[in-house]
Amino acid sequence: MIQGYVEVSLPPPVARELTYGVPAEFASEAQPGALVLVPVVQRRLTGIVLGPATLGDLPPSKIRPIEQILDTSLLSPEVVALCRWMAAYYMAPLGSALMAALPPGVKLSSNRLVQLRDAPTGHHAGIEARIIDELQRSGSLKVSTLKRRLGSQGLEKGVRALRHSGHIEIAPVLEDRRPRTLSQRCFLLNDESAAHTAIAAIEKRAPRQAACLRYLLDHPMAARSELSTAGFSSAVLKALEGRGLISPIAEEVIRDPLAHIASSTPPDLVPTADQQQVLNDLSTALDARTFHPTLLHGITGSGKTLVYIQLVAQALAAGRGAIILVPEIALAWQMVRRFKEHFGEAVAVFHSQLSAGERYDTWRRLRRREQRVLIGARSAILAPVEDLGLIVVDEEHDTSYKQEDLDSSRPLTYNARDLALVRGQRCNAAVVLGSATPSLESHWNAATPCPAASTTAPCRK
Repeated sequence: MIQGYVEVSLPPPVARELTYGVPAEFASEAQPGALVLVPVVQRRLTGIVLGPATLGDLPPSKIRPIEQILDTSLLSPEVVALCRWMAAYYMAPLGSALMAALPPGVKLSSNRLVQLRDAPTGHHAGIEARIIDELQRSGSLKVSTLKRRLGSQGLEKGVRALRHSGHIEIAPVLEDRRPRTLSQRCFLLNDESAAHTAIAAIEKRAPRQAACLRYLLDHPMAARSELSTAGFSSAVLKALEGRGLISPIAEEVIRDPLAHIASSTPPDLVPTADQQQVLNDLSTALDARTFHPTLLHGITGSGKTLVYIQLVAQALAAGRGAIILVPEIALAWQMVRRFKEHFGEAVAVFHSQLSAGERYDTWRRLRRREQRVLIGARSAILAPVEDLGLIVVDEEHDTSYKQEDLDSSRPLTYNARDLALVRGQRCNAAVVLGSATPSLESHWNAATPCPAASTTAPCRK
């Protein structure tokens, strides 16, 4: 049963917004920003829910329903609104802007499976004969595989001709390449007092079980691998589980690209007089919770990173998040380490060198507000950092912030520095453009009363 209708944005080649019905079981999940699977002609595509839709003159019988909710909270309404601005400003389909804001690997793709119906009869030449030969050798094949083997020229026409003649049949197939969440088997105590009682009762006849209970009293939840390393066999765990003393659970394993950075005590930050003046100016803007763009002009080694750290600390203390953009993450690991020292597990990184699983886990942790400080390259400006209070664009003059190459993995081009200013304005956030050699446009803007102020950090630290 259909309970309402929503507008869904679809990526190229459709690149349109279409109306779909919301089945009753999806009524509470089909919210703006949700990732959904919808039918389009004979294919199924991934789209983003934009919001409620009205039918107008369309009869309800013509509206097809959403088939599946893939993720209920992948994009926040704030990011969806930013993507609308991107699409209008860069004259691109809204679907392209939304897909640029998604972490790679989360969308599903629809393909077509081709197989012979029976032994081909008659004479076939050209591409039709080559298609039949491939199918006879390999059995059923996806259209994408045929294109890879035979080339795309004339292939679609040949497939249509063979289907029309009844020699082949085509079935839609959905390819799900989304990253899987990882989990590990863990054990936890059901009741501490019961564990103490059991230890006294089984100490002599089952010493390993008693030792395992003592271990779990010190470690309330322990992974199966951890318990095995501690010397507790499967038989011990099974016996304790049978007694009702422990329970197995599946605990999610987070793929953390910063796990290799050991925790350490950060050094005390003592700003110089010039740095303190800069911090005073920017702190006032941050406290005001209003859009305030600032050009931080300081030579290399003048202590801009210290200013960034102090501002992030202020944003976190106010319950707000921060995004730090860097031109190349490979060249910014020293900065990442410094932020990790000061803010620990709150720090995340996001860049193209991470695996799809690492990016997917980072994305979800940001949406759950488990991490509040994101350091990343250009694409990080579209990340779901909630209640954004500060955006820093380090080396704002760097041309790598301006994406110019266009392909299937990058569906539209944009300038991340400019998007930082737009997002900051929409979020009432402070935006700091840091550089030793500011770009001409930033220098010009800072020299005028609007839109950017200018401050300097001339002293080395």
